[in-house]
Amino acid sequence: MGFKTGQDVEKFAEWLKEEIQSMSRHVSTSGLISDEATGLCVWAVPHLVFLGQIWPKGDRSRKYWIISGLDLPTDHIEERLAATPRDAARHFSMKWQLQSSKVADLGEQGDSGDGSSAATDWQQIAGSLQSNAEALYTLVERDELWDAEKGSLETVLATIGQKGTGDTVQ
Repeated sequence: MGFKTGQDVEKFAEWLKEEIQSMSRHVSTSGLISDEATGLCVWAVPHLVFLGQIWPKGDRSRKYWIISGLDLPTDHIEERLAATPRDAARHFSMKWQLQSSKVADLGEQGDSGDGSSAATDWQQIAGSLQSNAEALYTLVERDELWDAEKGSLETVLATIGQKGTGDTVQ
């Protein structure tokens, strides 16, 4: 599938580069992979959701799914937890749903005595996780986003107000 203009290609390339940098920062700050890593974009709704895989250079047996995007937390799971990009997105949605409940419980517990709860709006964080989980699940349920046989990605993206493509990048 192609882009409508060269400017669309440039905007997508810039967005993709930012998401790959976000993926790299996440891997580095989380201590997920301490050595040099290799990664790629596996699936994307341009300017909205990026789903990639990353692994230590020279060791494909330790792969991780990474998700990031517009207003989404950058997060990871082990590759063994999801066989396909759609399964990975579904897993992230469920993970955030569960985390939302746990975070909401923190807010209900109130001040833990160390002053940290007073400065943290746990209900807002829980609401954000819940919202992200629901939005991602909405994408997971849209067959046309995952099945190339049901329509072009360009048509699908037009229905959700996005332009671009989900080309794989290494």
